[in-house]
Amino acid sequence: MPSIISRPCSAPRRAITKLYDLFTHTGLIPAQGHLETALKSLWSKSNLALLCGCLLLASALDAQATAKNPKLVVKTLDGASFDLASQRGKWVIVNYWATWCTPCLKELPDISAYVTAHKDKVAAIGLAFEDSDKADIEKFLKTHPLSYPVAQVDVIEPPKDFDTPKGLPNTYVIAPDGSVAKAFLGPIAAKDLDAVIAAKP
Repeated sequence: MPSIISRPCSAPRRAITKLYDLFTHTGLIPAQGHLETALKSLWSKSNLALLCGCLLLASALDAQATAKNPKLVVKTLDGASFDLASQRGKWVIVNYWATWCTPCLKELPDISAYVTAHKDKVAAIGLAFEDSDKADIEKFLKTHPLSYPVAQVDVIEPPKDFDTPKGLPNTYVIAPDGSVAKAFLGPIAAKDLDAVIAAKP
């Protein structure tokens, strides 16, 4: 399996350093040795969930601000154009995910079902944040169909009005006026979306 340092969703180095300090003080990894070597030792099934969760936590502390009223224009996998501005009047779920992200795979059906159940007032755009062939993502979506469009975004130059994901899944709920109502780092469920919508005056 590739090193976590090379994965597109890797936390910035200062966030990883925070984790390294935490792990060495708690005895999860030895204090000596190269940082990447130490992190590799954690990349096992038994520690994967713990590591991913800690990366999300450390990255959340390190996150930067997203534009108050972000712009987003992307070409979807089917060749169409998705413009966030054209969705004014609706709630829009902007969801960063990847085919290899286990929490994402559990979350996608919930988002899809939510959009279907509230199609009169809720839309969504899936942003595949991974350096994979387009054909591989399309193949995945044939097995895991979604009720909303998906676009693949450049992991090096992602949409500029949104903070680069520090972990996946990473979701933004955009209010009908185009502002960011809520940002989530980690999986979301229907109850989370209901709460955001109910809280907006």
